[in-house]
Amino acid sequence: FWPLYQTIFLCVSIYLLVNQSSIIYMSLGIISLGIINGGFGITIAHELIHRTKKWERGLGVWILSLVNFSVFRIEHVFGHHRNVATPLDPASAQKGENIYLFIPKAIFGVFKGAKKFEHKRVSRLKPRPVNFIYNRFYQYMAISLAISTLLYATFGITALYIFFAQSLIAVSLLEMVDYIEHYGLQRKRLENGKYEPVGPQHSWDTNFFMTNTSLYNLGKHAHHHRVASLPFQHLKSTEGAKNYPFGYSSAVILALMPPLWRKVVDPLLD
Repeated sequence: FWPLYQTIFLCVSIYLLVNQSSIIYMSLGIISLGIINGGFGITIAHELIHRTKKWERGLGVWILSLVNFSVFRIEHVFGHHRNVATPLDPASAQKGENIYLFIPKAIFGVFKGAKKFEHKRVSRLKPRPVNFIYNRFYQYMAISLAISTLLYATFGITALYIFFAQSLIAVSLLEMVDYIEHYGLQRKRLENGKYEPVGPQHSWDTNFFMTNTSLYNLGKHAHHHRVASLPFQHLKSTEGAKNYPFGYSSAVILALMPPLWRKVVDPLLD
């Protein structure tokens, strides 16, 4: 029911915020909207886009469209899971990388990677179809454009500001989590130029109860990278994975203070 709930929640929230005269209350509302749609919405979408059934993946894409980030489905599934813990992956943070520089780089990388992957996929189809029609990058962008147009026609230009502002907050929150999930972990490059297979040592796990109950076992991340389609309730902690001595929420807060983050986490890498 979450896709329906988030759709209604977004529309009702925008309606209330558009008619809010206080800038302070509007700002707090936008921040709250972005945190909910990012913290819970994108987490649920992440679960759905890995499912084997097409309709479940479609629901995941719809949730991502509500934060203008449906192309994440393409780059995450076909890019991140292949290139994780290498310089080829925009969502894998290098040791010492500043989170405030990482977030815009990762967001741009998602759009760039998704467009590149879809261009290659469509060009291999025989007979070669019309790129715009069969290219999922453009399909997903069209969905976001349709949602934006509908909100503008219904609530006016202020609704667009709110829609894009909450999207930016939600997507930034996602990239904060991406930052901590693989920070400083690197796959070795082999003599043939390829990278070693993905192992448990290339992801950060956390066994904290609050993280895994509120974020659908996202803290058991190494197991997810081993079997991406495995439903969240079957994920387990993996021997050999790096482990944070705190939950993901604490990790995100700590990452927002780069000097302190490096002081606490970099020794764990060594």
